[in-house]
Amino acid sequence: MTDESQLPPSQPHREPGVEESEPTVLDYFKSVTKDWPSFITFLRSLIEIEQRAQVNRAVAEQARLQAEPELVEEPLVQPARPGRFTWRAGAALLLALMAQFLLEPPGANAELGVALYAFAAGLVALSFFRDEWQIVP
Repeated sequence: MTDESQLPPSQPHREPGVEESEPTVLDYFKSVTKDWPSFITFLRSLIEIEQRAQVNRAVAEQARLQAEPELVEEPLVQPARPGRFTWRAGAALLLALMAQFLLEPPGANAELGVALYAFAAGLVALSFFRDEWQIVP
């Protein structure tokens, strides 16, 4: 019997004339996850790369701000808001609720329900085009 520990480690079979190619993604994954210290080192390098990128972005932003002339900020102008309640939107909501009630099963009246929905949509559109709805800045 021969002692296997004395044998030289076997080399992978390579075909003659074929050069060794670059490592694959699987090889990289195996090298990163082979043990905890390798994995921790990999994570640290990722964090350092992100920190460097963040510092570079901050430096570039600061350089950009220094290179630009200072802009004078204009105060925001509040749009004119109507002082009254937008009754068209409220009426549209009530009409839509009545239309939904008419479409419920124990006494459904589909024609009247659809007509009320159409009228409610018209009131909402009219309210919108008369600028009764303002987006808050």
